[in-house]
Amino acid sequence: MIFRKRKKEFSWVRFEDFYDQYVETLLRYCYGYLKSWTEAEEAVHDIMLKFWKNVNRIESHQAAKSYLFKLCKHHLLNLLRDKARYSTLPLLDETNEPIATQSVEHQYVYMEALGRANNTIAQLPPKRKMVYELKVKSGLTNNQIASKMAISTTMVEKHWQKAVNQIRQAVNGSK
Repeated sequence: MIFRKRKKEFSWVRFEDFYDQYVETLLRYCYGYLKSWTEAEEAVHDIMLKFWKNVNRIESHQAAKSYLFKLCKHHLLNLLRDKARYSTLPLLDETNEPIATQSVEHQYVYMEALGRANNTIAQLPPKRKMVYELKVKSGLTNNQIASKMAISTTMVEKHWQKAVNQIRQAVNGSK
């Protein structure tokens, strides 16, 4: 049986050899994207686990190496996407000021990001800015905004998404 043959080829001892052969390369590669040794180590661990779960699909050592680096690439892209999606500004109190318990450095970074966000909001195209303000400041739904502005809900959603993306890019410092 092919499955037995492949499992025999990649026994734990051989898998450990394979792991030892590629772990340093993967760590450096992951660190280059994640800029954190801890996150890079976690990523390599996850990648190796995924590799082992799918080892029965692999034909040869060269195919295993290619598959491993393809797993690495996709895993990193997913991590970076999730990191960007869930990066948020710190919590605010009722006056929109940073919470006092945060460090001075953290407050400075927050104020810089808030300034970039406010500048971007001020420079949004008129309809996009209106959609953003009606949704955020007034708390209106897409349907309410659409009827108030006499546009479709699809256009409201498009304006909202573009506004959020512009603000996110400004806050993260990329243009």
